[in-house]
Amino acid sequence: MISRLQKYLLIPLLIISFLITSACGVIRPPHKDASGFYTTHYNSCGPVAVQRALTRYCEQNGIAFKRPLSQKQISQDIQRNAPPFICNKRKLLIIFDREAAQITWPNEIKTACQKYGVKLTKVHPSELWKKSNDKATYIVLVHKKWTMNTYHWFAYPVSTDAHHYGGDTVFDVVYMLEPIKQY
Repeated sequence: MISRLQKYLLIPLLIISFLITSACGVIRPPHKDASGFYTTHYNSCGPVAVQRALTRYCEQNGIAFKRPLSQKQISQDIQRNAPPFICNKRKLLIIFDREAAQITWPNEIKTACQKYGVKLTKVHPSELWKKSNDKATYIVLVHKKWTMNTYHWFAYPVSTDAHHYGGDTVFDVVYMLEPIKQY
């Protein structure tokens, strides 16, 4: 049986040895700017898709913001609204792979759009090709069939990434942009 004192010494030792031997994210963490934001997230597909979709949505609906939408600002909003470390999936995954700093989760995409007065409604992927929805704007998450680490966000029809992985493209979620309030 392990004594209580041994547990308190053994657990931190195991955690430290695990971190030292397993993770490039611990040894070479992703770059952060002076404000503590991951700079690789600025140009990742999540903020890019939100910026492009919101820009098109605003153009289609005659909406003008006081200042242009920037990927950097959207990325910072996403990162700022993330939960604390222990509950933050992005930060936990960075321990194992520094490229995890580029991840944007579906709930973060929704929250980012809500900040700009736009809600995201989940629709079936077939909506993307309906002629009746020519004015509609979508944010789409796809991944490559048979993989767990090749996900990609894009704005449609702004981007032509609808078949990002060719015949191996799997549609995970398709969100249509709509106003939060109907007038």
